[in-house]
Amino acid sequence: MSYDGSPHVRNKLAEALLRDPEALRADVLAFLDLCRPVFFGALWAESEPLLARAAHRVRQRLADDGPVSALASLSPSSVRLADPPRVVFDKVHHAVRVSTGRPRAGRVDGDLYGLS
Repeated sequence: MSYDGSPHVRNKLAEALLRDPEALRADVLAFLDLCRPVFFGALWAESEPLLARAAHRVRQRLADDGPVSALASLSPSSVRLADPPRVVFDKVHHAVRVSTGRPRAGRVDGDLYGLS
């Protein structure tokens, strides 16, 4: 079955999901397995050693210092808090998308959002 995004094809996809979710899952995974080397082979070959070293460092920190320290080490924006022990990641990013397609942050010509 090919999926071109048309309503008819989406209906067939939904029917396949309801009829046999495991078969559809297997089909999707097989498709992704075919895509992986074509689209990501070179990137993975380059990235895998770096990711393996980073994973080793995190596993080592987990073993040596525990989960809170290991989790906090993943981002410089993390903050360790107590009672209960936890890690907070600041994900607030102030940026404005303007008509040129280029993001800007902060005040622009006296207009806080660059919308004037």
